[in-house]
Amino acid sequence: MSKIKPAKGAPYARILGVGGYRPDRVVPNDVILETIESSDEWIRSRSGIESRHWAGPEETVTAMSVEAGGKALADAGIAPEQIGAVVVST
Repeated sequence: MSKIKPAKGAPYARILGVGGYRPDRVVPNDVILETIESSDEWIRSRSGIESRHWAGPEETVTAMSVEAGGKALADAGIAPEQIGAVVVST
């Protein structure tokens, strides 16, 4: 376990590591186009999006957060008991 180094700047807040999780299911634009009136070209040209990841029934926000949190801890090289706060965004 590594020690947290003294901060330079804000004495109490810093980002030491980040982690993420992307659901397994890859959904192409064609699936989106079944429910909206648009085109693959329109979506790609305006957003650059070709596909997106959709969570399955077993991929809950909690499960995905735990996975991402584990990666963030590994990235930071610290133990869970060294954490003072967690920020989650989707």
